Amino acid sequence: MKHPRLTALRALARKHSCTHILVSDVIDCEYLSGFHATNVQLLVSARNALLLTDFRYQKAAEKFCRTAQPWRLVTIKERGLGLMKELLGDQAIVGIQSDILTVDGYDRLRRACRGVKFIKIAGEISTIASVKLPHELKSLRRAASIGDRAYADLLKELREGVTERETALRLEDLCVAYGSQGPSFDTIVLFGPRSALPHGVPGKRKLRRGDWVLCDFGCRFDGLCSDMTRTAVFGQASEQQRRQYEIVRRAQANARKSVKPGVKASTVDFAARSIIEKAGHGEAFGHATGHGVGRRVHEEPRLSKNDESILRTNMVVTVEPGIYLADQGGVRIEDMMLLTERGARSLTSSPRNLVELQP
Repeated sequence: MKHPRLTALRALARKHSCTHILVSDVIDCEYLSGFHATNVQLLVSARNALLLTDFRYQKAAEKFCRTAQPWRLVTIKERGLGLMKELLGDQAIVGIQSDILTVDGYDRLRRACRGVKFIKIAGEISTIASVKLPHELKSLRRAASIGDRAYADLLKELREGVTERETALRLEDLCVAYGSQGPSFDTIVLFGPRSALPHGVPGKRKLRRGDWVLCDFGCRFDGLCSDMTRTAVFGQASEQQRRQYEIVRRAQANARKSVKPGVKASTVDFAARSIIEKAGHGEAFGHATGHGVGRRVHEEPRLSKNDESILRTNMVVTVEPGIYLADQGGVRIEDMMLLTERGARSLTSSPRNLVELQP
């Protein structure tokens, strides 16, 4: 059986001249091994692939390791870090997730493993899972389709006077009804001028005619996330709203077109940002154009003007430019894009044209 991510992890160890790599982030542990727990670590060397967890997950881990070779279970007992020293031995050189370990955790590790050298490799471990596996892509598609279906039904139900908070809760209920295992982040629903808050919290603002309706939400399916934003108008759109929306629509379309294997992440950002800047709204677009999505709703790569990483086949990224005008409102359009050998295709399919909802 092939284990491409384990192979990549061992290649990372060789790159940094490490004898071992210690994976501490539980999501990265699941990406690399397939085992899910709230307390798990992986200790990988050229010869061994050890899964460390405690008594609560022992039976599940034993069952997992029987069928998921080459992973071997090591149960962590109260001696904890003392056991780590035994597993590493003397003269080990260990790559650690220095962006995950706390300062106190790192100090405890060093005290318990005297003679061991630790190499900080920060986010390099997390990037291994930026290219998604077939079963992950299947779950990402399902999560996205649940969101599309729920959003379509929500638009049919919107009525004047409903609050942002009530609408956000209703959207989450619809997602669960269609198979979501829960929101992948706090659902954002904002009306009118409050839609100019890129990550605003739904409140008591009631829906009125002529309001922007911005919905940014996600679903989870088999632990994988979706992420989608759509902006509609409740009633007839004004000319200003039409102009603002059209700029964002063109920017998003241009960025989606630029998403291809071999392209720099910054190129996608430029494809969106250049259109918005040319329209005179550059200062009203203050965030990156997108990001990777998977078990975390925000993953590598980051589609920003400073990210020079190269997009690869089977990555899944969002494309989400926006224009946020104080006292008027904001527009954001966001899709999940799967990179294929032929380019990219959207996993989200809700309409991107301006929707005017009839009260």
